Amino acid sequence: MSSMTFTGLIDDRLAIREFYEAFCDVAMQRNRKAWLENYTLDAVWDTGTFRACGREAIGQQYDAIMQTFERVFYTTQMRYIEVDGDRARCGNLCSERIEMSGGGIILTGAQHDDELVRDSSGVWRFAARVFQLLHVDHVSPVATP
Repeated sequence: MSSMTFTGLIDDRLAIREFYEAFCDVAMQRNRKAWLENYTLDAVWDTGTFRACGREAIGQQYDAIMQTFERVFYTTQMRYIEVDGDRARCGNLCSERIEMSGGGIILTGAQHDDELVRDSSGVWRFAARVFQLLHVDHVSPVATP
């Protein structure tokens, strides 16, 4: 995969960028319902640590992860978007700042390689997400005012 390839109709690529931006927002808002709606019913989420198949299993993994997080800051930058009709392959770099429930802060840098599908109502959703952790820093707990 060559980096930074952007193919397909500009309207589709813009809609996909907006999809990712909205996904970042619901992730930071910890809106479980809205977060899960971004996945197809039979989606696959593969982090290298676990592989969840189907929206229900993805929701269970989400619950297990989020119970250890107090707050999350999540942002993304697109690496590539390749649209072919109602399917797209996309890659992004993401940065996370995670405040842990038990104290401490984790800073991560990672990449996703995703497969998206557009449903009959025109909404893009994740059919598959593959996550690869590139960098992690554990920061000492910070006292809150």
